[in-house]
Parts: sequence; structure tokens; C-alpha cells
Amino acid sequence: MKKTIRVLISKTFALILLGHIGWFGHEGLFASSLGFEGMSEEQIELFQRVGNNLRCPTCTGLSVMQSEADFAVKIREAARDQVLQGKSEAEIMTFFIERYGLWILRKPPAEGFHVMAWGVPIAFALLGALFLWFFVWRKPKQVDLGGIRTTQDIMLEMENQLAQMRK
Repeated sequence: MKKTIRVLISKTFALILLGHIGWFGHEGLFASSLGFEGMSEEQIELFQRVGNNLRCPTCTGLSVMQSEADFAVKIREAARDQVLQGKSEAEIMTFFIERYGLWILRKPPAEGFHVMAWGVPIAFALLGALFLWFFVWRKPKQVDLGGIRTTQDIMLEMENQLAQMRK
């Protein structure tokens, strides 16, 4: 019995150890596929910022940093090359916007006509709250109680009866 428990514990430990080795190995492979090698800390931060702001053209809702699609990898490589050339974030974003259009951005720019993409949802939320307050919460509700007296009515009736008894 003790031998089976020891074997079970050793196999479990071996599986956990192999799992961790596999996990770290996969993480290292993934990091190298992102193209961080040969970059300084500042360049890595810029590369990640740019990559997280660019949409993957073939995936839904993913950035090029999150996607492993061929097109996303090519965009990521182009962004890496731009970063290694010493270009600023604005220059890199302008490069991609000129090449692919504004849809390549994960967030619309908060300037010009695109301000509506930010302002319209906020305006609808504020107008919706105002609408609810004006038409629902502001007006006192007239509820048919179906013959049931309210606490205020009962208290008023009791006070009247007490006043009559005192006379």
C-alpha cells in the first residue's frame, strides 16, 4: 500500500515538473515568435504598445500581438522593423494607417469626425439616463391599491378616532 502511494506521488510530481518545463518552454517560444530578441527595453515597450493598438486583419477582436495568423505576423514583423529603425510611435502608426486605412486601429482616433465614435455612445447613455429620470422616476406613481389601505391612511384614521374619543 505504501509503495503504491509513493509511486503515485512520484508520478504526480513528475507530471507537474514536466508540465512546468513544457509551459516555460512554450512561453519562451512564444516570446521569440513575437520578435523581442535584439531589442532594448524601450523598444520592446514601444513594439508592444504599437502591436496592441493594431488590429489583426484576419481575426475578430484581436491585436497583432495576440494573433498568430500569417497576416498578423507580417504586420508584427513590419512594426518590429519600424521600431528597430528608430521611428516614433506616431510615425509607425501613420505608416500603417496610410497602408491599411483607419480600420487597422483597434480604437478610433479621438479627433475630427471620429470623435463621434466616442461621443455618440456617451451622449446616448446620458440622454437615456435623463429620459429615465424624466419619464419614470420623476413622476409620482398613482397605484390602484384595490381597496388596501396605506399605512398613512390607517394612522390618520387612528388619530381621528383618538381625537373623537378625547372630546
